[in-house]
Amino acid sequence: MKKSIFAIAILVGLFVAAVAGPAQAQQSFRVQVPFAFVANAVTLPAGEYDIQRQANGGVALLILSKNSGPSAIVMTNAMQSKDWQPETCLVFHRYGNRYFLAQVWTAGDRRGREIYKSPAEKELAKNETRSEVTLLALLSSAKQ
Repeated sequence: MKKSIFAIAILVGLFVAAVAGPAQAQQSFRVQVPFAFVANAVTLPAGEYDIQRQANGGVALLILSKNSGPSAIVMTNAMQSKDWQPETCLVFHRYGNRYFLAQVWTAGDRRGREIYKSPAEKELAKNETRSEVTLLALLSSAKQ
């Protein structure tokens, strides 16, 4: 029992360290999303969001609602483009009228983050055609 509690405490501590990290190690920006969307398995309403990701290769992405609405923490994979990104942006996959956060790119970088597909997106991908929607960041650095 004590070993289980200790193991859980260690895992929680590692997760918090991975997500929070030092303030100088985070990149953040603000984006206005005009439609409801899914980030992993969390449905978020249309609205303004601060997106925070760790600059030092962290895998967690924090999506914070500016309207005190729901927020999400999503896990990501690294991805690389052959070109430098001209703008900071979010890329969504669209299936019919449903949107899924798929990628996050930062201006001046070739590296981006790919969000893991949710079970709902995987199911829709089997039967529906996907299109991509890109939204540019409003500010390069979100106000804390």
